[in-house]
Amino acid sequence: MYEIMYHMRSEPIDVIDMNTTDTQAIVDGLQMNEDYIFQIKAYTSKGAGPWSNRLAFRTFGQRKCTFRTISILSMPQCGVIDGVMFV
Repeated sequence: MYEIMYHMRSEPIDVIDMNTTDTQAIVDGLQMNEDYIFQIKAYTSKGAGPWSNRLAFRTFGQRKCTFRTISILSMPQCGVIDGVMFV
């Protein structure tokens, strides 16, 4: 299991924790154009490992969607259709 702890850089007291058994995680509810700090800790049968180094990330603002035509099918350049993200 992995424990993920994160917060906005500007609000280090408002920490959010989440757990996953996968090596990937989707983090929902992040604010646009914000800096976030993440740390990850792994758990094994011997107990918890140390927290990772602090990992800094910045979210992006909303992108304007444009369309392109492929044959007779139009699809967005960004957004999600049936769980597939177009960028």
